[in-house]
Amino acid sequence: MKKLLIATLLVMLSGATSLFAQSQGDMYVGTLAGVNVSKSSWKDSNGTKHENDPQTILLVAPGFHYFVADNFRVGLQFELSETMSKNKDTDVKHRDGIFAVGGVFAYYFQISDNFYITPEFGMYFVHENDKTKYSNTTVSDKANGFSMPINVAQVEFRPTDHLGFSASILSFRINHMKPKDGNDKYNHFEFDTCLNPVIGFKYYF
Repeated sequence: MKKLLIATLLVMLSGATSLFAQSQGDMYVGTLAGVNVSKSSWKDSNGTKHENDPQTILLVAPGFHYFVADNFRVGLQFELSETMSKNKDTDVKHRDGIFAVGGVFAYYFQISDNFYITPEFGMYFVHENDKTKYSNTTVSDKANGFSMPINVAQVEFRPTDHLGFSASILSFRINHMKPKDGNDKYNHFEFDTCLNPVIGFKYYF
C-alpha cells in the first residue's frame, strides 16, 4: 500500500510539472506594456554642454499566439507607441506615434518548473506619424517602413495554467523607414536592456 501511494504521488508530481509546459496546441492572448523616460546630454568640440529634450515613451502591444509545436510559437502582434517631448525654453512640443503589425517567432527553453527563457524574432510593417507643434502651428510628417525586433534574452513565468508573465531583458530593433513626402530613406537602431524592460501579461486558453 505504501509503495502504491508513493508511486501515485510521483505520477501526480510528474503531471504537475508538465501541466504548464508550452505544448503544441497551446494558445494565448496578451499584451506587452512599457514606459521609458529618458534625458541625455552631450558636449560639442568647444566643450559646451547641450541637453536634449526629455522623452517619455509609452508602449502597448496586444497579440495572439499559438504553439505550432512543443516549445515553438508563432504569433500576430500589434504595437502602439507614443514618444513625447517638450522643450522647456521654446515650448515646442513633439509627438511621434507609431503603429506596427507583424509576425513573431519564439522558442522556449525551460529553466525550471514553469520558468522559461524565450528568445524571439519578429518582422513588422510600421506606420509613423510625427508631429511637432510650434506655438499655434503644427507640422506633420508621415513615414512607412519595416521593423525587425529581436529579443535576445526574454523570460517567462507561468504560475498557473491560464496566466503567464514575461519580461524582456536584452533586445534590439532595426527600423527601415521611408517618409511619405520625398525620396529619402533612413535606418534607426534601438537597443534596450533590463533598465527599460517591457513587461508582458498573457492569458492561456
